[in-house]
Amino acid sequence: MATQSDAMGYPLRDIRCPKCDGLAEFHSPFRFVPEQKATREDRSQPFHRWGGWLVFELFPSIRNWTPPRSSSQHISFGGNSGFDYWSRGIAKCFSCHALTVTNLDWPATAFWQWDVRGELLWALNREHANDIYEFINSDSRKPFGRYARNLSRLPKVFQDAKRRDSILKTLAKSLAVN
Repeated sequence: MATQSDAMGYPLRDIRCPKCDGLAEFHSPFRFVPEQKATREDRSQPFHRWGGWLVFELFPSIRNWTPPRSSSQHISFGGNSGFDYWSRGIAKCFSCHALTVTNLDWPATAFWQWDVRGELLWALNREHANDIYEFINSDSRKPFGRYARNLSRLPKVFQDAKRRDSILKTLAKSLAVN
């Protein structure tokens, strides 16, 4: 099963629900469209103008658009200026069905995470976790799929043949339960 993407095309991140600790997806509360690329359909929906962007509220009942305090009008991904796309969003829980405004503190809030002899191994979502499992289980060290770049950066400690069986057992157990 392919991972869904958010309104900007990025893979959704699986996080722990702030209310019940169950599996939840992290969603950005807004969709950003460059003003010059906005379609007639885009312009027929309510939006806010921010610099050269049209900003659409995806969860208006719980998170309204407020422009960032900085004068920088760009989208950042973990930066200190503009709108930080990954900092504050919506947790959509599969267990308690809550929609909750939450802060993303990656990888601490990651749902898919494992302690392997004191080292933290984490995945963005189930598809990424499955790819990590298949990569570690493979004799080939050639990364593959949507997460090839992440797999190519997997620390050697998680690829060690001596630890392979215990890591695979831990991942398989977690993937089977959830």
